[in-house]
Amino acid sequence: MVNDCSPNLKSMAVKTKKEKEPKVDSKINTKSDQIDILANDVLSIINKQFKDHPDAMTFLKDANMVTDWFSTGCDILDLAISNRPGGGLPGAKVIEFNGLEGSGKSLCAAHVMAECQKKGGLAVLYDIEGAVGVLDFYQSIGLNTDKLLYIDKLRTLEEVYSSMESIIGKTIAGNKDIPLVIVLDSVTGATTIKELEEDYEKKGFATEKAKVNSGAMRRIPTMINGRKILIILIQQLRANMSAVGFGADPWTTINGVAIPYTASVRLRFKKVGQIKGKINGIDSAIGERIQVQIVKNRVGPPRRKVVFDIRYESGIDNYGSWLTTLKDLGALSQSGSSYGYKYIDESTGEEITKKFQSKDFKKLLMETPGLKEMIYQQICDAYIMKYDTGEEEEIGIDDVTLDTGSELED
Repeated sequence: MVNDCSPNLKSMAVKTKKEKEPKVDSKINTKSDQIDILANDVLSIINKQFKDHPDAMTFLKDANMVTDWFSTGCDILDLAISNRPGGGLPGAKVIEFNGLEGSGKSLCAAHVMAECQKKGGLAVLYDIEGAVGVLDFYQSIGLNTDKLLYIDKLRTLEEVYSSMESIIGKTIAGNKDIPLVIVLDSVTGATTIKELEEDYEKKGFATEKAKVNSGAMRRIPTMINGRKILIILIQQLRANMSAVGFGADPWTTINGVAIPYTASVRLRFKKVGQIKGKINGIDSAIGERIQVQIVKNRVGPPRRKVVFDIRYESGIDNYGSWLTTLKDLGALSQSGSSYGYKYIDESTGEEITKKFQSKDFKKLLMETPGLKEMIYQQICDAYIMKYDTGEEEEIGIDDVTLDTGSELED
């Protein structure tokens, strides 16, 4: 008797041969996949652990390291710092301006504040040295003095940094998208609470200032991280008496090393010449020629130098620096006091030569459609350093020169 429960072999489905699937080499992808899974797990754990800090951990490609760019008022200097069109000083960073007295530090900072205002931002100036004089001059460079927040009563570093943190905190709480520039002019001119309380013959005040700066440079960068906030700290140079040996910097700042270490960009200003002209027919000094060296740079190539003119009646001569750069590039013909710029009209294919004098260069740029953009692009193409991706022609040791002197100007 056949057991009904026994399987009917004939009714069983016959297994068909499955199509061969392509073999996956587990050794190729397994390790990479494991790293990706581990990285995402770590990222998730850290962000959950530190909920008070949104996106405490990200992948580097997603990090918001530079939130915005703030122009210095000189397009060529902006290019030298940021190594990109439309750049300048990086947002969410601490910047140091240093130099001897009368070298243009405060003026350049005023231009940065004016540019911040033009893009709808707020500017704050700590005038420790009483540097602000005639308001008409600041207005002539585009600074809206009616909207500039001005502080000259707080003279100790403790008061300055404490109030600075309050301003940063209020800005972040109000609207994080509003650009903010804070200028401290200057760190060197500020005192400390301990110095005010002691007698003149007491020593050790420099050490106290260094301690205060050190604490501030640990706190403030954390607050402005990821924000459209720029901090400019101005310092004066002093002779470095211990600068002995090859390549030693003959100049130093006297407020400790915290600011130089923390600053993402350090600019050194130097006056290299006097500009003379006529005022109402009388020979007079009408400006100065300034050299700015990028001593330290975390957003572009360091050690670059830019020279531009400052006019006493209008500030930085931006388009004058354009003209100087075009001359250096050999992009201009010159006959006496007349210049010629040759280019191709893209719409007609016609070769055009524009004749002008240096005083009419800005007017030419403004009145000729497309010319300003064309020249700026030409300057960018020549000036911006392209990073080596392996596709560029390699440079050998015989293709470069070695400067055995000090990299810093004395």
